[in-house]
Amino acid sequence: MFLIKILLFTAFCFVNTNALLDKGSNNTCFEIIEDPTYAFYDLDVIECNFVTISQIKLTNNGLSFTLKNPNTRTPDYIRLNKTEQKLFNGNTIVHFAKRENYRWKIGHTKTLGQYLPGFDNVTLYHNYDRRSAIMLYRKGSSYIVEGNIGGRILRYINGNDLDGDNSTYVLALLALAKEKELKREFDYDTYKQEYYNLGAENLERVHVKLLPIIDGRILNYGIIDARTLLRPILSYYNYIDMLFGVFTSPIISFNISGIIIPETEPFMPFIDTKNAVPPTIYLIDILNGLSQFMFKKKTYFGLSSYDIVILMAGRRLFKDISESHGSVSSKNFYKRAICDATENPSVIYSVYSDYLHDYLIWFFISKFATSARIRHELQHCEGFGETFIRMNSRRRTFLPWIDQCVANMMSHYFKNHDCSYFNNNGF
Repeated sequence: MFLIKILLFTAFCFVNTNALLDKGSNNTCFEIIEDPTYAFYDLDVIECNFVTISQIKLTNNGLSFTLKNPNTRTPDYIRLNKTEQKLFNGNTIVHFAKRENYRWKIGHTKTLGQYLPGFDNVTLYHNYDRRSAIMLYRKGSSYIVEGNIGGRILRYINGNDLDGDNSTYVLALLALAKEKELKREFDYDTYKQEYYNLGAENLERVHVKLLPIIDGRILNYGIIDARTLLRPILSYYNYIDMLFGVFTSPIISFNISGIIIPETEPFMPFIDTKNAVPPTIYLIDILNGLSQFMFKKKTYFGLSSYDIVILMAGRRLFKDISESHGSVSSKNFYKRAICDATENPSVIYSVYSDYLHDYLIWFFISKFATSARIRHELQHCEGFGETFIRMNSRRRTFLPWIDQCVANMMSHYFKNHDCSYFNNNGF
């Protein structure tokens, strides 16, 4: 178990870090990444450096490049393995939702390759030991690499000229401002990820289909090109997919079967019904919206009880309009484990930020466990209490990881539940 360097984020803290993508390279690094919402959510930029990426090399099964950081003496040589490319690809469908007479419908669709320049042949790479996940795509004749390296994000800056030998990127780390005052260390994590055989018999793979519904507030309609801001969201899922790549018997993998975004306005598709979009959202709105969505669109999107719909929110969730506090950052709807056969798919509400993977990671993990087993691990598995609190409370750590306690819990689930549906699930 590695030493936790720092706890990040409260349950209310999310920030649209994507804004850095649309600012020019003439600004300082901190000017590029700073966002007015930082002050509102008490976030601060701990580190921000212009780094150079060079020597991008591709093999049949891997990617490597050199990262030069002005604050480190020697360059960092990044090596990653090519994934199975099942999470998403250039043919993944983007569904554009629009409102007509306060009712939601799907307007038109495009593939990711049609919607995002260079994404017709996007390729995904992972390095589990370094908890790094990178997307590779093209801009003209040059390659761009973006994603997460440990607890930091690596982003290409729009407007920056690409040079095959030395291209400038931003490498950044955020934390709560008050945590910065504690003067804790923000070193690269050196923990070596373990790999776990979950011991499920006659079950080679659990391949889970995901359908993200993206809050238009995240996409900053009218401020920044929404296409630019969709890239980090895809990178976010690549990072989560990487973290689940440490399992065998069964392998656990994900597929984004489609993406729903609002056509032109900062609303959450199928949830918002009013003209004004408040900075908060209420439980009754979610319940009403989901009821209509399942009734009208479950068949359209081919959703089953084994799939997961994710409401990626740019707002806090309150239980009642009378409450002025007590909002939550994430919540389970139609709660069940992954192998339970029921009427509707699982639904997860999760506040989105480039740095806030733990919210969604914990809900995914909890799909492979029972409440009784979670309580058992809390009582009997040394270290699991810290893991559980870190992932399931208001405080967040520097880097997510999967430990033996989590693997034990998931192994128990697969050994005691019928998950044979996934043997017939197309991969």
